[in-house]
Amino acid sequence: MGLSAAFLLVLLLNLYCSKASALVRVPIHHEPHPASLTHRRMSIRTGDEGTSINVTYGDLFNCYFSYITFGTPPQKAFKAMFDTSSNLSWVTSTDCRDCQGRGYGLYNHSRSSTYVPDGRNVYMDFKLSYYNMIQNGYLSQDTIYIDSLAVKKQIFLEQVAFNSNFDYVQAVIGLGYPAVTMQNVSGILYTMFGEGLVEQPVFGFYFKRPKNIFNTTGAYGELTLGGSDPNHYAGNLSYVPVDSEGLWQFKIDGVKIGEETFKYCSGGCEAVLLTTLPLFAVPNGDRLNQQLGAYILEDDYWVFNCSDFRSGSLPNMTLTINGKGYIVSPEDYAYEMDLKILKLCPSLIYSTTFITGLFQNKWLLGNVFMAKYYTEFDAANKRIGFALSKDH
Repeated sequence: MGLSAAFLLVLLLNLYCSKASALVRVPIHHEPHPASLTHRRMSIRTGDEGTSINVTYGDLFNCYFSYITFGTPPQKAFKAMFDTSSNLSWVTSTDCRDCQGRGYGLYNHSRSSTYVPDGRNVYMDFKLSYYNMIQNGYLSQDTIYIDSLAVKKQIFLEQVAFNSNFDYVQAVIGLGYPAVTMQNVSGILYTMFGEGLVEQPVFGFYFKRPKNIFNTTGAYGELTLGGSDPNHYAGNLSYVPVDSEGLWQFKIDGVKIGEETFKYCSGGCEAVLLTTLPLFAVPNGDRLNQQLGAYILEDDYWVFNCSDFRSGSLPNMTLTINGKGYIVSPEDYAYEMDLKILKLCPSLIYSTTFITGLFQNKWLLGNVFMAKYYTEFDAANKRIGFALSKDH
């Protein structure tokens, strides 16, 4: 081989490697949750005259989304969430009769030249005490555009049932642990890896928690596909192995409230990371809230004294993961609601006592935890990495 030919080969290899190794960056946006879509309302009587006010609460932090397009040519961009609980992606279809006239776009496979029917139907009803998800539709194959990247021949679900819990997004992109597959569908991360669009099956989440969740819009995070971005975190990532190949699951060695041990995790407990969850969902969550200093306002709705919340007198919660302590402060597990005639400081810790199935008896750490700790999901090495976000 001549010198010029060898030089050309090296140049081509470098161009290929630089293309594959570049991170795919997907902006994550935030907007207030539509009040009509939150799952519960509560009346509180205040003052000597017993004034009654309505309080809406629920998925208040579950407003992180990105813009994704489907089909060839690309159809109108859909609001989409990235979901680490499942590998199955879905988009709301024009075949969803209940979705017509709701003011957002629907995927129409008849307008895509790259659409291929799959023929399989899917139905799954997933319920938690605060969360309900129905997946009902059929599988299709088409091109999905994540940012400017075209992921070809990706199988996904065309959703044909209206889902009130997800009415503010029209699609979900599945980034579950590789072993979690439905109908033997390959997750989009591994499709990208197989096509050489990313160098490794690794992704990182950076969430920025808004100071005011009710009127804050704009860019509030970034997903990187193919690796993680050290510009978003301080120091180095600390890793914990995935200990159950079915979820992004790992072991918490123990939990402390201030200096006191939380006895319901004294021998260790299992945890799962869920990017679509706007809170902490914990076995014996009521006891955890009580030990942190919260009290019940109505049913299982726990709140803190706002003067304690503002003064910094509430204790930190420390999760020990693979020998390293991760502090969860009151600003991470609670927030303040200004209702004009009074202020409430609700807890973001819910109980999972009645959950069955995959998430039973597990700590579910949502995007409020990942807003404090940048998180890398490393499928290649079967591990999860954490580092303090530079915003904290």
